[in-house]
Amino acid sequence: MAVSFDSKIATSRPRKASRVIIPVQTQYYALKGLSNLVKVINAIRLKLNRDLRILGLLPTFYDGRTNLARDMLEELRVVGDHHVFNSIIRNTVKLGEAPLAGRPITSYAGSSDAARTYRDLAREVVDLGTA
Repeated sequence: MAVSFDSKIATSRPRKASRVIIPVQTQYYALKGLSNLVKVINAIRLKLNRDLRILGLLPTFYDGRTNLARDMLEELRVVGDHHVFNSIIRNTVKLGEAPLAGRPITSYAGSSDAARTYRDLAREVVDLGTA
């Protein structure tokens, strides 16, 4: 299933993406690898898809109890010229359980903080698309 960020999901025919959300773990090596991924996306834009843009960076696996996660989140915000989403996906047990149950977090634990964060992210994406 291809996802288009114009608030539609294309299910019947493939479409090329125009926007990319990059999930980035709030860990040292994830931030180091981010520059390589951005280079790949830029190469794709130059050679295959001129419309491709990075919509934003999504901090994931965040554990605010650790200095490392807080430092890496701050570094992510400072490191580049890409939007960093305000929605931060925290490391939770429910997020680990949902795939095992074969359900999205919004269905598996709809009232959880994780589900609320993903709904907030969806609103952010829509707002960015209309800005």
